[in-house]
Amino acid sequence: MKEKRDATADFAKGVAMLGILLDHIVGQGYIFATFHVPIFFILSGYFCKDEPIGVILKKKAKGLLLPYFLICFLSIALDVCRTRWILGASWEETGRRGAKLLLQALSGNVFYLTWFLMALFVGTILMALFRRLSGGRVWLYAAMAAGCSVVGYACGTYFEAKPFQWDAALFAMPFLTAGSLAARYRENVTKKMRAGLFFLCLPLWAIGCLQGGLAMAIRSYPHYPFCVCAAMAGSYCVICFSSYAKRIPLLGTYMAWIGRNTLKFLALGNITKNVWDWDRICPVRSPFLSFLIQTAVFSLIVFGIEQAKNRIRRSREWSGNSGKTYRS
Repeated sequence: MKEKRDATADFAKGVAMLGILLDHIVGQGYIFATFHVPIFFILSGYFCKDEPIGVILKKKAKGLLLPYFLICFLSIALDVCRTRWILGASWEETGRRGAKLLLQALSGNVFYLTWFLMALFVGTILMALFRRLSGGRVWLYAAMAAGCSVVGYACGTYFEAKPFQWDAALFAMPFLTAGSLAARYRENVTKKMRAGLFFLCLPLWAIGCLQGGLAMAIRSYPHYPFCVCAAMAGSYCVICFSSYAKRIPLLGTYMAWIGRNTLKFLALGNITKNVWDWDRICPVRSPFLSFLIQTAVFSLIVFGIEQAKNRIRRSREWSGNSGKTYRS
């Protein structure tokens, strides 16, 4: 039996996913950049149960690594076809480009929008390890996360080679740890405390937006460590907003639906970034209008994929029931 999904988390992930598309594809997601990636780390830490590391490793390999490689290989295949038959490159040039992209994917280096899946996988495993090593001592758990963030900041800022996104994973440890601790103490937090924290975080987030926010994809961490605090504040404000906005008819349903299908939207965004020349396909001058058109196209494609999957599942169930009836 499937666990009931958290509508607030789905809505917040939907907002963050649209922010990623707006920022990385259209290039106009300035405010979204302050929280769109951190919120995924925070929610991952929140929903990561205190289980044996082997169990967590298995779950995250299936939920993060497998989609990472599937999206990368699909993008590479489409890029190779585009390079050879649309751009007219020779087989030798196409092979060199394909090999380069494949090496990037296998080493976990930046591969357009999929980089944070690898960082999220590595970071979640490290968080589970530190949670065990801390032995329930919150101060030690938090100190480990802060130390990792400093190391990740230094490595991401001063070193070029970053295989498997380990520097981003280290940098994001405070986000994962904050989510993990929020899950641990959620029963002790009253509504007044949540409201007070919201009004405390709101100006902190606003200052972070004015200072530029962080951009983990390009390792831009202005005013560190304040940018980390501002990203946490922005993520919390968005989650609080989501807890009320999810009740709005149509909007709540649509955003939660995007949140449940973030990997599909990420795959389409990665293909758009890597293969499609969107400005040529849809030559509109307004970046915001271009974003709306892309979101609508992505939504139709994802909806079609879901409908096809539902038909296949119903067909299999019908075939199975028919076989049982025949045998009986």
